[in-house]
Amino acid sequence: MNKYLLEAFDAYPYDLVHTIESLDYALSYDEDCAHTWCLYGRLYAEQFQEYAKAIDYFETALQKDFQSVKVYPYYITTLLSNEDYEKAKKAIDFATGLKGIQKNRILYLKAIYFEYLEDYKQALSTLKESEKYSFNEEFKELLEETEKRIKAKEKPTKPENKGKEKVNKKTKKKK
Repeated sequence: MNKYLLEAFDAYPYDLVHTIESLDYALSYDEDCAHTWCLYGRLYAEQFQEYAKAIDYFETALQKDFQSVKVYPYYITTLLSNEDYEKAKKAIDFATGLKGIQKNRILYLKAIYFEYLEDYKQALSTLKESEKYSFNEEFKELLEETEKRIKAKEKPTKPENKGKEKVNKKTKKKK
């Protein structure tokens, strides 16, 4: 870990100019550092919503160190935001097997993946699986809120003209 990368982490997201300057220095110091490429990806995804460029940075980070557990949650989130569902699924499947990965977070992202696909039953099931690997209350609250949101989407909507159908049926019988 080099000094410039630490400065970039310290400045992000509050001082973007200093973040970018420090990242540039960090890359000139060590262009093979996956953490530097990852933070560049986060900058483009989170601050500018330039997902394609962010994905390029994340993929460069993974080329430098494909087992960098820090990169995968941000990479997967960005793939989902960019609607690259097939790539996201592959990244989720791979990341789940990495030693040292925050399995609860990856499974949470897998649930979000299923939510994007409108497979609410699978999303809820995956949230339950994520809960097994959750060891703090803040994350459990996130899971509970997500579960509520997905359950609300899962409920069928009532037809607006239900009362009119009954009236029409009664009038048809009289004829």
